[in-house]
Amino acid sequence: CVCVCVCDTMLGGTVMRTARAFGGMGRQMQVRGGAMSKLPHSHSLFPTLRHTTFAAQAQDSREPSIDEARCLPRKFRECNNDIIYTLSIQGEHGARKERLLREIMRVDECTWKEARAKLAEMDSYNDTYHSLVTLPYKLGLGVALFASISSIPLVFHRDSAVWFNNIFVHEDLPDGGLESLDTFWKVGSWTWGWMEPYLGTASFVLLGLQFSRAQMKNINYKPYTEAVLSWRANRLAAKFPQYNRVVVRDFSKSDPWQN
Repeated sequence: CVCVCVCDTMLGGTVMRTARAFGGMGRQMQVRGGAMSKLPHSHSLFPTLRHTTFAAQAQDSREPSIDEARCLPRKFRECNNDIIYTLSIQGEHGARKERLLREIMRVDECTWKEARAKLAEMDSYNDTYHSLVTLPYKLGLGVALFASISSIPLVFHRDSAVWFNNIFVHEDLPDGGLESLDTFWKVGSWTWGWMEPYLGTASFVLLGLQFSRAQMKNINYKPYTEAVLSWRANRLAAKFPQYNRVVVRDFSKSDPWQN
């Protein structure tokens, strides 16, 4: 830090002190008769501070040795129990999988490779009914993609709008006929009469569903995803009751539906 000279104006004395800037560079300031010399500008101090800080960090840092690099864990099975447990409660699936493997080793008194065979059996059982359970997600994905992509030509493309109008809407053509729809802006102005209710209603339905889901979580009701994951975890824990229920359920909840 910078030391600032304080002058006793009542005595009229002269006080000399040294203001040492960052990095060991000093600057002398003199105050005579109550007048204090100007401090160094901040723009001249901050570069020195940054330079000194980086230099100190460079001096304090060290490079890892080859032995330390060899000891670095590269897979979850190379980590100790504390690391596995910490990552498991944070939701890391690889750590939860390794924790279940070690639980199988503890209960069955088998090797790590033998535990992997048991884990494969549990994983296969955990993926049962994945086609049925994921069907709502797939339907939602397909409907959302189709609706979002098709809405653009149905609003702005004249031929698509005319076809949709003739099949579903039966709206009168504009006064000038189809020839007057010579720009996509005019097409959109014509089609917006029947497309606005469709798009506005769809947006409001999504907003209402999102609000309902938020209220379900506020009162600890489980939406579809959480309910399915909980059912899946309980099912796997009931199938293999010899293992710790918490460990099995954590693995089931983070396990992908189909590897």
